[in-house]
Amino acid sequence: MNFLAHLFLSYPNPEEMTGNFMGDFVKGRNYLNYPMEIRNGILIHRAIDHYTDQHGEAKKLVTALRPIYKRYAGVVSDIVFDHILARDFNYWSELDLNRFSHYTYNILSDNRNVLPERVSSILDRIRESRRLQMYASLDGIRNSLDIMSSRTSLPDHTEALIRFMRENDTFITETFNAFFPELKRWVEIKRKELDGKDS
Repeated sequence: MNFLAHLFLSYPNPEEMTGNFMGDFVKGRNYLNYPMEIRNGILIHRAIDHYTDQHGEAKKLVTALRPIYKRYAGVVSDIVFDHILARDFNYWSELDLNRFSHYTYNILSDNRNVLPERVSSILDRIRESRRLQMYASLDGIRNSLDIMSSRTSLPDHTEALIRFMRENDTFITETFNAFFPELKRWVEIKRKELDGKDS
């Protein structure tokens, strides 16, 4: 899952959200260098990624994207799922997407002192571009992918992806709706496990 889903799955705990946000950038046992709730957020981030990679429904989308993005299909599938979450946010959350996004930007900014330097700069870009809100539209997804393909090794196949998303909206939505509730339950299980270890 991408930024929005990771943050949403740790809402409303500020420290867990912060750890989850920075999870990709804390390697190995370096998570032990952080306070307990930040540490748990990092571990939940890892649990989300592992569960998603193994889930049959999530694999369906990765397989469908492979002709377009090959080895990057998993990365792009996370962005596609974030689009469905953002577009249908009112179904999944009591907050609307704009309020959730502002809460998130403020929480992460308040915890900037624990963010690795690279993550702090990513936060600035996400906040300035209103990235979380942008995920709700195909134009926003186009913009995000254009940024990624210009700054990373992600191939520039944005228009092919947008066409795929338009033509396969029902398949993508049904896949997400089958997968996401199970992911939410998995996160709750992992959180209880971590809370038990902390006590």
